[in-house]
Amino acid sequence: MRGHRRDGRPGAPARYELPFDSRVLRDGEHRLAVQAVDAAGHSAAGPNALRADWDPPRDPRVGAHRPG
Repeated sequence: MRGHRRDGRPGAPARYELPFDSRVLRDGEHRLAVQAVDAAGHSAAGPNALRADWDPPRDPRVGAHRPG
């Protein structure tokens, strides 16, 4: 069965889909759109929208020195 994007267009879905139409955005425009999310982290897409200052949580075990 062929995949469909969330907006109904045919074809395989992207690995992740942004809450706005990313097809027309270049890198700098994407950065501006991310920064447009307000200070509370909410946008028209809801509380799960991207934040410019968001850092993914890091596993404390990654890169740690392991004795032995």
